[in-house]
Amino acid sequence: MPTVIETADRFRGQLARLETSATSDLLTAYRGVTNRLEDKITVLMARFEQLESSGRLTPENVRKLATWGSLLNQIEDEITKYGGYVDTQNRVAAQKSIDLAGKHSKLLTATYFNDNPNLLKAFNATWDRLPNESVENLLGFLQSDSQLSLNLNQALGQSAAQNFSNKLIEGIALGYNPRKINSLINQSLSEPLTWSLNTVRTTQNYAYRESTRANYLNNSEILGGWKWYAALDGRVCLSCVNQHGREFPLNARLNDHHQGRCTQIPLLDKPERFGLQPPEIELGEQWFNKLPRNEQRQRMGEAKHKAYLAGAFRFDELSEQYQNDTFGEMLKEASLVSILGERARRYYST
Repeated sequence: MPTVIETADRFRGQLARLETSATSDLLTAYRGVTNRLEDKITVLMARFEQLESSGRLTPENVRKLATWGSLLNQIEDEITKYGGYVDTQNRVAAQKSIDLAGKHSKLLTATYFNDNPNLLKAFNATWDRLPNESVENLLGFLQSDSQLSLNLNQALGQSAAQNFSNKLIEGIALGYNPRKINSLINQSLSEPLTWSLNTVRTTQNYAYRESTRANYLNNSEILGGWKWYAALDGRVCLSCVNQHGREFPLNARLNDHHQGRCTQIPLLDKPERFGLQPPEIELGEQWFNKLPRNEQRQRMGEAKHKAYLAGAFRFDELSEQYQNDTFGEMLKEASLVSILGERARRYYST
């Protein structure tokens, strides 16, 4: 029978496949946005080249172009429509995550009893899964009147058009040639997509974790807490490594960073009453300290690793809180400067 850790790894993979499906839909939709803007951008670039050849490529002359105003209006309109689509897809993705977590939280806890049919039967009769709608109501940012929904349906398009205008006007004022301006166009138009992908991935993972925690909390007669479980691979940040293996009460939120992939391992309340032991998860700091020095350096960076070996900071200082309007308090990897302040300078010297 698979262990609770092995099961958690498999479930993480299932959530990742949901995420891939959701982001694939957004990429397809955004490709349509950029395709519809392509003709106006081509015309605008031709006008820029004409203005440059006559020495009149200035912000003032650009603002007078009918093509300029028309393109800005279309950018706002297209990305506003895209934002509405993202809002819908965001809720659908979160609902799928909530449903998956509702199933996974029970199956994950059940792994403790898989070797004892009588205990498993009693567990299945006792476990009380929360309705998906109850979890959705707990997550205020999924409501149609939330700030996130307003940002997607209104502010995203306005912000995209304004950002596009600001970047290009600044580039023209700095004397950029049309080729470099075209690079600014591509960069500017990629930002709404990047933001939306980040938002949907974060929402999906956050909804999964909060649904998991809500179901754990709803079964507090069985569970007494949870352990932070990170994916200790090449993508994991040092904040997540720092949290890995730590134990938390049921009412504590796993406040991972944007797009964080960490999850919660359920802990039985008084496992000895079932003749069981809690799962052994090596603390992240211990795991890191066992890595070869060159891998530690690669994960930390030269300066941070040098400071760590010198004892300039503790491993548990690698998690730094930050506040997000949608998701509340979150944790990210602290930079060396944020940990040491001015003292960080000495570790950047060669």
